[in-house]
Amino acid sequence: MQTTPSDQTPCIAAASTKAFMAVAPLATKHIGIARLRRYLVTIAATVAIFTTTATDALTMDGQASSNKENQTQSRSAFCPPLQEVIETTALTEAEFLAALEKDKERALKQLDWVAQDGINSCDGYYQPADFTLQASSAESDTIQPTDTIEMFSDSLVYQSDSLMNLEGNILFNRDNLRLSCDRIQYDANADSALAQGNVIFRSEDALILAESADIFQQSDANFIDSRFVLYPVHARGSAAEVRLINNAQDNQAVLRDSEFSLCPPTQNDWAIRASELTLDQVSGWGKAWHMRFLIKDTPVFYFPYVTFPIDDRRKTGFLLPLIGGGSDGFSYQQSYYLNLAPHYDLTYSPHFIEKHGVLNILMARYKHTSSEWQLTGSQINNDKRIDGDDIDSSPLYDDDDRKRWGISLIESGQFLPNLRHSINYTDVSDVDFLRDWHSSALNIDNTEALRRTASLSFSSTNWQSSLKAIDFKSLEINPNTGKAKDEDYSLLPELSLSFVNSRTTNRLNPFFTSYLSQFAHDTKAEALRSHTEAGVSYGLSELAYEVEAKLKAEYNFYDYNDSNDPAITDFEGEPYQGSDSVSVFGGSIFGQLNFERQFDTEAALYSHSLSPKLQYSYASYDNQDRLLDLDTSERKFNYNEVFRESRFSGYDRIGDNNKLSLGLDTEIFDILNGQSIWSLGIAQAWYLQDRRLKLKPTDDNLLTINPDDDKDTKRFKKATNKDIDKRFFREYSDIALQSSYWINPQQSAKLQLVLDPDNGELARGSIAWQYRNENNLILNLEVEKIANLPKLQDTDSDASTPREFVNFDDEFVNLSGYLPLSLTGVDALRDWSAFTRVEYDLNKNEPINDLAGFSYSNCCWKLYFIAENERREFENGQKVQPFQDSRYKRNWYIEVELTGLAGATNRVIRLLEENIQGFNQ
Repeated sequence: MQTTPSDQTPCIAAASTKAFMAVAPLATKHIGIARLRRYLVTIAATVAIFTTTATDALTMDGQASSNKENQTQSRSAFCPPLQEVIETTALTEAEFLAALEKDKERALKQLDWVAQDGINSCDGYYQPADFTLQASSAESDTIQPTDTIEMFSDSLVYQSDSLMNLEGNILFNRDNLRLSCDRIQYDANADSALAQGNVIFRSEDALILAESADIFQQSDANFIDSRFVLYPVHARGSAAEVRLINNAQDNQAVLRDSEFSLCPPTQNDWAIRASELTLDQVSGWGKAWHMRFLIKDTPVFYFPYVTFPIDDRRKTGFLLPLIGGGSDGFSYQQSYYLNLAPHYDLTYSPHFIEKHGVLNILMARYKHTSSEWQLTGSQINNDKRIDGDDIDSSPLYDDDDRKRWGISLIESGQFLPNLRHSINYTDVSDVDFLRDWHSSALNIDNTEALRRTASLSFSSTNWQSSLKAIDFKSLEINPNTGKAKDEDYSLLPELSLSFVNSRTTNRLNPFFTSYLSQFAHDTKAEALRSHTEAGVSYGLSELAYEVEAKLKAEYNFYDYNDSNDPAITDFEGEPYQGSDSVSVFGGSIFGQLNFERQFDTEAALYSHSLSPKLQYSYASYDNQDRLLDLDTSERKFNYNEVFRESRFSGYDRIGDNNKLSLGLDTEIFDILNGQSIWSLGIAQAWYLQDRRLKLKPTDDNLLTINPDDDKDTKRFKKATNKDIDKRFFREYSDIALQSSYWINPQQSAKLQLVLDPDNGELARGSIAWQYRNENNLILNLEVEKIANLPKLQDTDSDASTPREFVNFDDEFVNLSGYLPLSLTGVDALRDWSAFTRVEYDLNKNEPINDLAGFSYSNCCWKLYFIAENERREFENGQKVQPFQDSRYKRNWYIEVELTGLAGATNRVIRLLEENIQGFNQ
């Protein structure tokens, strides 16, 4: 065969389904620290170099060549121009760092990094090169990219039947896999290849740059002095050697003298360095020897040996700590996670607070096909402080009080699709335990009372049934006894059954509800109570109107525990013994008209609806003063209460009723985008007779105002009589109003009012405004007032001093916000955000809870700092009264999260979610 004319560029192209190179990177998933969470290795790859014999090597026209000596072929239109084939020279790690200083653009191009200020927190992104080879138009219909292998080089030399050398701009390409280098020697007998000089491997997921590579189809591949980029996870790294093992037993990557980071090439804030990393794709585990964690190229942690997951499988290891401080001194919480099995694990989290000691927290989780369990226990043997008082110097406590603990059990699941179950149980050693140790002890924020429940429920289309138990534990001290206050009644247990027919218009719909409840208490009278409600409803519904009539009967039966203390009596002095019952009959009729019109503007098409509604409800009266009050209270009046048939929660009082309720709802709705623009509801009730039913027989007794009463006493009696008159004797209710207004897609406002029509005074009201834009700027403002009944209160320890009139109104302003400082336009503040929440007591002119902090978030890591100043609600186990001076508790926290590495406690994130409406991470 003749050599190629000198004016043509040598090229060899081979196309064969037998001759191909496949390198398939195996991605792993983001998991946690010590675990080195997140794709620490995804350069592992299965490697198969093209399999062919000398007689299989094809020329451009598909003819087999018989000449096994030096051969060159003319470059055809199928071969791309050289400048499209030649790639940038690969750099070692040291060369790259030097090149970054000397020639930043070239160095970044090596890693397919596109620098673009402000496009994201990384100021850039990885852009894989488009290496799809294009044929000429004359031959395009003959190319099949899905099964075609393309091979190019400047020259091909056969040294023997099994050994060939390719040199100059070598390129192997199949589908989306590509390998290029300066020189390659292929041994067909050993089924291996040695690639040297500017080795560049590309796939859709990874880029590997190396000085040389040994590739063995049946065993492994070695990349020497390599750098790599993992596009899906935005990660990069380097290694003196990358060995890829792929056979029937193993699928591993072994990295020697390696470094890994998820930071962009321009920002090396943190990195992981190890003498050796072994990454096993089959088991999902990795191993690291002499692992160092670096911040700004400075080692800060060292681990002689550590294992970690490289996919979704969990692995034992440390989580990032929570550091803080405040009124109780420096605080440090470090969690260690133990992955015991795929379906259960354990987390140990010792929490040190300087003025308390070390609280040991252990959380176990178990997951089954039918249930999930979480058991948390907290314990400290030698606590040094309780409720702000040092145990050594306080007469209130002794050495036994040093041993403190808490336990929590949470379970939920279902045995069958319609059969669900749950358990929620919490107990603590003392009333101040949760207030001292915050939610870190048991992840519980309620510090007033513990509600423990267990339930089993069944539901179907029409039937619902449940069996549940409820127990309470008060976290408030009774000043008279010095012990915890009497908790509410426990339900041990309660069985319910209800039937609700599907609401079908123009037909009778029966309904039925029954509760059988056993109430238990240590010091109060006990009883078995059954409540039954049954009736029928009939409704008509069309677009223009809605009507529903209802008739029902309610029946209560009490069976008192015969073992009750006879000294426990009702209001008539009779002991609660034997049985008792009460029955009430009633009904209601509800009607609503729906008016609607459409109108448009230049920008939108709107629908405006107007819906007046009227309801009459009646219930007969049966004296129930003699009955126990087990779980019942009188509801606070608001918009929803206007149309509610009973003014009591619970079932110990079946309220008498004879009222007419009138309301009006209106709304403007954007038809095109489905957004409500403005809505308003206003309602009031008229009572056709006095309300006779009371929780206590004395609730409707008006107080007599005497001429010799002091000023504060008269004020108290007048306020009390006004409240009694409104609740029992006045012919009309307060006026309730609620409204929402969506000013624009970023702003909304809500208003709720309860007004006294006699004098226009505000009984309850709130107004809230929120702004949130696409840049995550959040602003919330809420003002609320609740007029509570005032009290005559002893405000000092002098018994001879008359009691003072104390206003117990709740009046506060709540302001919160989250501000990305990038909105300021100052480039140095681009990655910073500030947040705050201020809750202010207008009644006492003092803050309730102040919170402020900042966060820093870039491509590599996040930092949160938060400080709070919280008003103490309890003092010595008792609620702080409005007339008492307030005391505050201060706390601060620092939390760091490294992109792709270990999880943290997320305590700061939870605080922000709880305190800033609309905030999400």
